[in-house]
Amino acid sequence: MLYLATRSLYYLFAIVILSIFFAAFIMIEVALRIAGNKPNLEIDLFETSFETWSQLEPLLGKKYVTVDFHDQYKFHYRNYKPKLVGNFLVASGSDNGPIAVVNNFRLTVGCPRVFNSTIHLLGGSTTFCAESPNELTYASILQELVNEQYKDIRVLNYGFSGATLPRLVERIEKSEVRNDDLVIAYMGINESGHLMIEKKTVMAKFFRLIPRYDELISVLAQKSLVAEWLKSATVKQRWKMNIAGHDALENGVSRLVKFCDKSGASLVFILQPSLFTKKSFSKYEIELLKNANSEFIHLTKICYERIEEMLRAKTSQKVVFNSAIALMDDCEISPYMDTFHVNDSGNQIIAKSIFDLVKGLR
Repeated sequence: MLYLATRSLYYLFAIVILSIFFAAFIMIEVALRIAGNKPNLEIDLFETSFETWSQLEPLLGKKYVTVDFHDQYKFHYRNYKPKLVGNFLVASGSDNGPIAVVNNFRLTVGCPRVFNSTIHLLGGSTTFCAESPNELTYASILQELVNEQYKDIRVLNYGFSGATLPRLVERIEKSEVRNDDLVIAYMGINESGHLMIEKKTVMAKFFRLIPRYDELISVLAQKSLVAEWLKSATVKQRWKMNIAGHDALENGVSRLVKFCDKSGASLVFILQPSLFTKKSFSKYEIELLKNANSEFIHLTKICYERIEEMLRAKTSQKVVFNSAIALMDDCEISPYMDTFHVNDSGNQIIAKSIFDLVKGLR
């Protein structure tokens, strides 16, 4: 009887403590909301208010930075995720508006109806470029540059959020690639993420007692100010290199080289720039980096070195490697919306760099 009574008191005490905890949680959350605060959702720029978003340094003075475009931007990220077609993933989205997806490709403005060759752009969200309207993605800017000189080349944008090279290879292997085509793999950020795995999650002692606490608080932090604070105070992610990820990437690279060789297409690997690879930082960029995990940044740099080594080993007469990690280093105004997505000015720099490569290969 004494055992049962003690156990009942234990459960009652636990219920009371949890009730007080959740009551305090809700009261603080409501108070913060009434005060006008909103969660800082890290890189989820689409969740910020228009007032906050439009005042980011890379967006000041941009004509496309309107309430309507921001609404479209939020709608796209909230409602469209990569979709499976057969055994490969493609971009999804509205077939009209400023962030359009047509025939499973992000719309490239200015594509000629009649063409003799194609530039196939492989990449992730930094190639999809949802932060810019259709005409200001680097694919569309590249198409404009190409049209001025060649007239008969189209640019296809294969980009989708989270894409890695192995997933993109699965798609292009099912695409029509011809002898005079050019395949460009714009890569680095997502591939680095897959070369790492979470080593462990370190939690404050009390919170370890809550089953699956780290997963639960990570979900809640996307919507709650208090949960976001709790996550930053009680959970710390740790990372280590992932051998399996390295093998998967190397296999994807080899498959793409083999596919292009068989198709007769030229292939260019571009190691993309990011804020992690920049040599010096503005005050604005230093603020962006404050939210990034220092261990993750360190390992990203190591991953970049390994990716570069891997890609350089594949170079040949028809396979070119280009390191573009310093591409944004001389920008007077930072193009970075976060640690890797850039604005239309950044897209202009990327497009011009790729166009110079195209001219050199023709």
